[in-house]
Amino acid sequence: MDAFGDVKQLQQETKRKAQAIDKLANPPMVADVELKNQPASTIPGGVTYVSKKDGVGFTPAYQNFRPPIAEMMQDITQIQQRIKEIFFNDLFLMISNLDTVRTATEIDARREEKLVMLGPVLERLQTEAQDKIIDRVWGVMSRGGLFPDAPPEVANAPIQIIYVSMLAEAQNAANTTGLERFFAQVGNIAAVHPEVLDIPNWERAVTSYGLALGNDPRNINSADELDAIRQARAKQQQQQQALEAAPVAADAAKNLSETDVGGGQSALQAMLYGGGALQ
Repeated sequence: MDAFGDVKQLQQETKRKAQAIDKLANPPMVADVELKNQPASTIPGGVTYVSKKDGVGFTPAYQNFRPPIAEMMQDITQIQQRIKEIFFNDLFLMISNLDTVRTATEIDARREEKLVMLGPVLERLQTEAQDKIIDRVWGVMSRGGLFPDAPPEVANAPIQIIYVSMLAEAQNAANTTGLERFFAQVGNIAAVHPEVLDIPNWERAVTSYGLALGNDPRNINSADELDAIRQARAKQQQQQQALEAAPVAADAAKNLSETDVGGGQSALQAMLYGGGALQ
């Protein structure tokens, strides 16, 4: 509705411009009355024989007709630009419409500015329209028994609507800027004070970062999967340590077995049997 007036004006001016061009290319003609019901040609190279006694002949109805097509095109361009601004076209194509190559910092700033401008519009569309439509459809289908039984894990859990359109993902991706700055700042401070590495919840932050970029949640390990991976890694490390310690223990046992402590016993036998005679 905001663009309705401009759209009607654009249609009317486009129609008038086309009529003006048509009159230039195929103008209305004025002919002597004697030409009525006589052959007349307006095609290139055609010949029409007329009487010149009245000086009328066969001429265009408009003499020196020069419609202001350039001015009309300029006004049409302005109207088109207003319509693009109403539909946020300049925000959607902000980077593509740049005349010159800009720095990555400026492009990031323009992207954040675009999302700030589009944020309220997108959020109102989601909360005031799409959420209500989805809730209504879900309720109708649920009461109609159109859904299969929910898994026990989510049977009584509240359902949250998550939008995955390109615009919604772009808006979520803008939140990663804060995380990136936080990670970078912690890394810089850690070079002087390593204890600051204990402040961030790295697992949660990295998970949030991956989800904000629009990655499939299935590509991110859950808490249970992380525990299983860590337990397997700890077990593998213990086995590795046992394997590394085995040669050392074997060498020590060999040395003890070769060490005579008297009484016909080695140091190893003394440790095993407490110095008693071998049976």
